[in-house]
Amino acid sequence: MPITPQDIPHLRQINLIEYLSSLGHQPVPGQHKPHHALYHSPLRKDRNPSFSVSFVNEAWIWYDFAQHEHGDIIDFAQTYFHLEFKEAVDHLLRSGNAPTPQKTAPAALPPQNETERALHA
Repeated sequence: MPITPQDIPHLRQINLIEYLSSLGHQPVPGQHKPHHALYHSPLRKDRNPSFSVSFVNEAWIWYDFAQHEHGDIIDFAQTYFHLEFKEAVDHLLRSGNAPTPQKTAPAALPPQNETERALHA
């Protein structure tokens, strides 16, 4: 599957909390908000929760405090499934978790008639 320039920012919008849940990983009770959650690391054995997920600057990111590793959902898929970049992108595109791009309507232009334009100003 060819990767388009829109795919990468599109994939970074996948809700990482929901994605982790689809893999069977749940946040630590009481440590979950809509745009942030704390986990026992899904990447290694972890007695103390040290894996953080947050939505920052229009992208979901993760940070493993014990390993000092971090990244976006593509980096996570590469690490979790032991994939190369393109394989991780293909996996995420096929996973069904990617948000559907929203088409926006073109902006309406003001009326051309000066009288009507004054009414809309």
